[in-house]
Amino acid sequence: MAAYEMVKVLPKGQITIPREFRSQMNISEGDRITVTYDNGRLVIMNPIESMMKILESKTQGLAKKAGIKSEDDAMAYAVDFRKGDK
Repeated sequence: MAAYEMVKVLPKGQITIPREFRSQMNISEGDRITVTYDNGRLVIMNPIESMMKILESKTQGLAKKAGIKSEDDAMAYAVDFRKGDK
């Protein structure tokens, strides 16, 4: 279940992310985070999570084109790629 907390927007548009949320997301002072707008919501993500989402969207369909249908196919493709066979 989602947790909600009311926060105040400061004059420069800043907000304070509640301590519990910072702890759960492993966010510390000085860390960079990704903020996106999605369907009427502001979404805060750690950079690794946001990069994974970007990579997923950019690579959609590439596995099918490469004939990858299973995890074993993906591993074999990676091995071949590293050898320079792909």
